[in-house]
Order: sequence, then structure tokens, then C-alpha cells
Amino acid sequence: MTKKHDDQVIIQDDPDMKDLEDMLEDVKSDKDNEEMIEQLQAEIKKLQAQLAEKDEIVKNAQLAYLRAKNDMEMIQRQSAMKAESMHQDLLIKIVKKLLPFVEDLRKSLENLSDEDKKSNMWKWVQMVYDRFIKALEEFGVFPIPSLHETPDTLMHEPIWIQPTDDKKLKWKIIQVFEQGFYYKKENWDKVTIFPSKVVIGQ
Repeated sequence: MTKKHDDQVIIQDDPDMKDLEDMLEDVKSDKDNEEMIEQLQAEIKKLQAQLAEKDEIVKNAQLAYLRAKNDMEMIQRQSAMKAESMHQDLLIKIVKKLLPFVEDLRKSLENLSDEDKKSNMWKWVQMVYDRFIKALEEFGVFPIPSLHETPDTLMHEPIWIQPTDDKKLKWKIIQVFEQGFYYKKENWDKVTIFPSKVVIGQ
């Protein structure tokens, strides 16, 4: 509504105009909110990306730690096995030097007559031989079971076949010509130091 006063047109307050102005303010406020929401969404996406990146870094660090731990344990196992293998090689080398002497004692005792076995000297030789065997066993070195056993290609070396009347001993070991020894320690496989040289019954 307008009035003419002193040749001037004066626009009076119009309720509809006020409503339009309020609507414009609301629209402007909504646009501001939309911009703020877009900014917040962009910030959230940025933080999510950073969080995902940090999670990836943590996972990679955990994997790297596990790989390093496994590598260290493997190196420790290999070092322990290598040390044990070196110990075993050294022990076998020393034992090989002693076994011929032990075998000489065994053969001497085996060939004694019943009368000689009663003498104090040969009792002492038997005692020395038994102590040698016990000491070797403490180091994991054992005599190869042979007499009356089925020949084992890894443990026995047949040097002769001899007829036998005992049917139970056919193709069994009926005589040990030279005692063999093997090495066995904990979870290690048997290692033949010297095979037993044997006579097989036929």
C-alpha cells in the first residue's frame, strides 16, 4: 500500500514482504548450513582417510614385527642345529679314534677260554670294557644290536654267509665279526659311525 505525501511516494510496511524477507533469510541460512555440512563431510572423509592410512601403517608394522620375529626364531633354530651338528661331527670324529681300541678289548674278551675269564686280570679288562661302553652311551654312542637280528643295510655289513642247522637263524646274524656303533641324541636320527661286520646264517 502506498500514500502520496509531499509529492513523495512512501512504501508502507507490507506483511507479505516481511514473510518474503524471512524466507530469504531462511534460504540463506539453509545454504550456509549446506556449505557447513559439505565442509564437515569433507573433513570427515579426510579424517577417515587418515585413519585408514594409520590402520594400514599399524597392520604393516605388525606384519613386519611378526616376520622379523619368525626370522629371528628361524635363525636361532638354525644356529642351534648348526652348533649341535658341529658338536655331533666333533664327537663322532673323536669316537672313531677310540672305537678300534674298544673293539680290540671286545675281541680279546670274546676269545677267552672259560678258565681265563675267571682270572683277575681279565675281570679287570672286562670292567674297563664295560666302563668304555657306558661312557660312550652317555655321549649318545651305542653298540649296534646285531647277534640273531635281521641284517639292516644301514647298520650291518655282511662279510660272510655260513650254513646253520638252526632254522630260526637262517638269514639272521649268527656272528659279529666287528662290533659297529651308532650315534643317537634326542630327536636326531640314528647316525652310523661304523657298521657291524657280521656273518649271516643260511
